Amino acid sequence: MRRRDIYWSLFNKSEKRQIDDLRTDYIEVVYEVIPEKDRAEWMVWRDGFRSWKPLDDFPQLLVSLRQAGQVNGPSVPAPSPSAAAPTSKADSAVTKKPATTIQDRLARQGSLDESVDFDLIDHAELGDRDMRYQKKWEFRIITTGKPILNQTVDISNRGVNLKDPLPKGLPRYFNAELVVGKEVIGLVCSELPGKDGAPSSRVRIEVNHQPNVLQSALISHD
Repeated sequence: MRRRDIYWSLFNKSEKRQIDDLRTDYIEVVYEVIPEKDRAEWMVWRDGFRSWKPLDDFPQLLVSLRQAGQVNGPSVPAPSPSAAAPTSKADSAVTKKPATTIQDRLARQGSLDESVDFDLIDHAELGDRDMRYQKKWEFRIITTGKPILNQTVDISNRGVNLKDPLPKGLPRYFNAELVVGKEVIGLVCSELPGKDGAPSSRVRIEVNHQPNVLQSALISHD
């Protein structure tokens, strides 16, 4: 049986090398050991992440995950960084068609340039996972004081449009809770810039450990 605290993965973009099943304390040591100028070559991933993240983001992500009590958890195999963002086993059971990446499509067209350094972001054809749903759910921003309450206008598996602008001074990654009926879904989010410098009411979901709960709620009829 795998230890519950072994679940991080690292990927080196230059060497195209992936290292799996690394404990949190090991990643912390690695972060400190790697020279700051070389950290841009490394990406980090763990179960629940929407996509691979730059290693430079690790300290901020770890703070948010620890505050939310989401550091320890079961280990699952990390995805290939050049492929789609990871999906749960339940999602895989439903979606029989494999994810298609930009690399796959170019290769089929006979125009794949192996020298191209593809960004390690989600390029999958996710279908209804990208659809936005008009749902009015309570959205709580978790701070050191009382939670800051807001409400969703529309939402997808990846992001939220809120009724009111986000408060100023939020960290790059912050904890939030989405209240869906009797379920409370813990999230780690980041702010998306507002248009023309206006106060932002858009949120990207960076980490969601209950993706199936959210997906079921999105497609259900209220």
